[in-house]
Amino acid sequence: MTAGPVVLAATAERVPDTDWSAASVKSLQLGGGEAYTASLRYRGTKVADIENDGRGGTPIVHWKRGNAATDHRAVWAEWVSAYNELNKQDEWFEPEYFAIVSLIDEYEIAKQLRRDSKRFIPVLVKGANLRRDGQYALIRGRAEDPRMIEAIRAKGEVDRYWDGENWMTL
Repeated sequence: MTAGPVVLAATAERVPDTDWSAASVKSLQLGGGEAYTASLRYRGTKVADIENDGRGGTPIVHWKRGNAATDHRAVWAEWVSAYNELNKQDEWFEPEYFAIVSLIDEYEIAKQLRRDSKRFIPVLVKGANLRRDGQYALIRGRAEDPRMIEAIRAKGEVDRYWDGENWMTL
């Protein structure tokens, strides 16, 4: 593992490092939950497919075949253990579940933030937690415009804004 822990850019979730990520997330809301598929990536390379049928339970990880799969499983198990040490509130459930969900949340929220920041400035009100509250506000304008940022700062209701890549503190 690389040096850590670090904070993910979009969700501000603490993770051991940024070696692991989710990508290609496809989801569907069902009556009993959310079904999804995604790819699990290690240092940018797809090493497994993840699926959850939306009926509860831990997502299933289908590792790619070959000698590297065994190594990836061992490194993933270490990462999940380190993730649970950082996020004690999540360890009561299946250890892998919240680690996977945090990576999927990061992917989906970052994707939405990138889309929204083309026309708006995403902002978080004081004390808000994106993963807990699940939402942010939008202000028409561009984060590159210093007058907009100064106007947001002057109102005093917001403590962070998305600059297109990271949450910036006011």
